[in-house]
Order: sequence, then C-alpha cells, then structure tokens
Amino acid sequence: MTLRELFDQRMTVVTELAKLRDAIDARPDRKPNADQVVTWNRVSEAYANINQAISAFRTARADFASPGTETASLAVGREARSDPQTGLSADALALWIRGGFGQRSAGTPAEHSAVDNLKACGVRLRDDAIWIPLRRCGIDNTSGAQREARAQSALLGAAGGFAVPNLIGPRVELALLQHSPVRRLAEVITTPGGGSLTWPMSNDTSNTGALVGENVQPSALDLGFQAVQLFAYKYSSLRVLVPYELIEDSPPELFLPALGAQLGERIARAQGTDFTTGSGAGRPWGIVGAATVGVTAASATAFTGDEVIRLIHSVDPNYRRGPSSGFMMHENVFEVASLLKDGAGRYLWTPPTTPDAPDLIHGKPVFMNNAMAASVATGAATILFGQFDSYKIRDVGAIRVSRTTERRADNDEQEFIAFLRSDGLLADAGTHPVKKLVQA
Repeated sequence: MTLRELFDQRMTVVTELAKLRDAIDARPDRKPNADQVVTWNRVSEAYANINQAISAFRTARADFASPGTETASLAVGREARSDPQTGLSADALALWIRGGFGQRSAGTPAEHSAVDNLKACGVRLRDDAIWIPLRRCGIDNTSGAQREARAQSALLGAAGGFAVPNLIGPRVELALLQHSPVRRLAEVITTPGGGSLTWPMSNDTSNTGALVGENVQPSALDLGFQAVQLFAYKYSSLRVLVPYELIEDSPPELFLPALGAQLGERIARAQGTDFTTGSGAGRPWGIVGAATVGVTAASATAFTGDEVIRLIHSVDPNYRRGPSSGFMMHENVFEVASLLKDGAGRYLWTPPTTPDAPDLIHGKPVFMNNAMAASVATGAATILFGQFDSYKIRDVGAIRVSRTTERRADNDEQEFIAFLRSDGLLADAGTHPVKKLVQA
C-alpha cells in the first residue's frame, strides 16, 4: 500500500466521522445513541490505526517523499550511487564497513579518493568509528523549531561532502525527529564539547518603559538574569549485530540507510521518554515535570471541554502563537479529547483537511507524544499546552557510530553501536511558556 492510499483512507475515515458528528448534532439532546457510540469508537480506532501506519511508513522510508512513491527510498539510493559526489561517499562508507581505511591495498583508488575527500570536509573517520555531525539534512521541520550550530563540522561542498548525510545522517536524524516528538518541536543547540552549558534566562514582563521629558535623563531599571545548566548525558543505541554476508552482499546505499534508521530509532526512543518525563536527576528534565500546572481537572478520570479551553487561556498570549505552539498528549488521551464539546455543543476537535495538516483542538494543533500518560487517571498530567520550542535540547558534537569485528568474529558478525550525548530542559524564567492539565 502506498502512502497516498493511506492518506486517501484517512480522508475517507475523516469524512465518515464528520457525517457521524453531524448526525449526533442533529439529535434533540445532541448526545449519541448506543449505535452511534459503537460506530464512533470503531471509526476513531480506524483513524488512529491509519495514523500509526502513516508514521511507520514514513519512518521505514526514512524520507518525506511525495505520497504514492513507495519506492522513493530505493530511488534515493540509486540516485546517490550514480551521482559523482554521493557515489564517492558510498564507496568511502563501503570501505569503512570492510575495515579498509588503514590499508591502501584494501580498497579501490575511487574508494580511497572518497575517504580523502570526506576527511578534507572535516568528517572524522577511523577504522572502528565514524563521527557523523547532525544537521538539518534537508528535512523540513514544519514546527518551525530553530537550530543553532556552534563549531559544527559543515558537511557541504563539492568535494564529496554530501555523502555521509545522504546515506546515514538523514536516517539517524529523521529517526530522532520521528520518535521524539519533543525534539521535533524544541530548539536544538549543538556544541563542540560536553562541558556544562549555561543557558541565561530573564523575566522582564513586569517592567515597562516610561515617557520622559525633553532634556530629562531616564532612570535606570536593571534587567535581572538567571541561569540553568545543560549537561551531556550519554545515550547508546546498544549493539546491532550484522552478519558479514549482509555487509558483503548489500549495496551500501541500501544497507547504510537501514542501519542509520535503526540506530537513530533506538536512541530517539530513549531520549524521547526522558525529554518527556525525565526526572532531571542524572538525565534530562522532561517537559511534563517542568511544565507549570495550568488547570486541575475536577475529576480524577475525566476532563471537560471547558477545562481544556481554560488550559489554553492559562498560557500567556505570546506563547499561544507560533509554529511550535499547541497541545501535546498521548494518542489515547487525544481519543478522549476528540469527543469533547464546548458550552454550545460544538466539538472542539477539527480533523485534518489535508494529508499533512495536524489535528486541531479549539483551532490549536495537537502533537502526539506516546511517552505521556496513556490514560486519564488520578494525578496524571494528561495534556500540555504552550510554546514547545521553549524546551531546549543540547547535543554534543556528532553522533558516533562504532564498528567492532573482534568480539563476534567466531559468529562471522560485526557489531555496530551509536552514541549521542544530549540534555534537555524547559527554559522557564517565571513566564511559564508550557502548562499542563492535571487530573484531580
């Protein structure tokens, strides 16, 4: 099934939900009967399943090609191999997998030329490891999250520098984005070293300027600063065991993207959980714990449409705008929220009207994060709302992929493992850019 067919299925389900919602609204009490409840649950489950399939399809393809081209990933590989620049890089990485960096006789002149070109671009290569700087890699982060690069190796230029990103880099980073919703929306800072990074903050909202007369010296009003520290916690993909037959028989433009995606997904799942619910003790401080309580629901097992609207208005208007502003919740909680109505009996949920459009609640986008509370239960923080690029993620240097041949030599296998050092926290100087709805 193609991605276009999945999108078409989703639009069919959305249309069915809209008709069902109109039928419920047409009832005198605006409440669904027993049959309509069963139908709504069935169609809502189908909608959730299709969304999961779309997400899995995109991750497996490891790119954002246009819908309907299920062979896009293979086409990218073929194009990369035929391009003079990216083809050289494919040769370089093939030589690395075979462990031939140290010996000129181990590879072809083209392969060694590719290695020399990559080194000239600042890519760090060693027989047992390769350092791949994370960068945008052409991925469109529609959240509008910003990225700052400090002394980051630039993988650009005509000397074969596009190669590593085209084969491994974008697959790793795409996996990090796909499986870590907070990272997808946060501001990410890359630093060359892992020493503690001081992040300054200031809350000047209570101060205003003043009207002054002619030839009158204005008075001074100090700007108060506070600071938080971002550290560097090491994350590992754990070991991936690869039979030598697969390495020998698979073209690098097919094998390397799959390897990069798997390594990236493993790190992303671990980081995604910590960026969401991390305690801040020896790990990142997750956004759920750092967020300020905006609304406490009256019930321990339910929340109302009015409470969701109050959560929106508990956040300063400056944080309710912008591409990274919206709701964040588990898919199960979103299913509950999609049934809510306002005081006039209108549904708060608006289904997407185009394949890439997000679900909306009260006109605000919904970002799914399955690391959050999966059920509406006592004391659970079920919904976040605010400006999510106020969450800061610090990455140290490049993601490092290591290869080991000795430990599994008797099994004729090679081990691959990736490492990335990161930290995260919510930059809140007292203005509370993200707030949460907590059950009673």
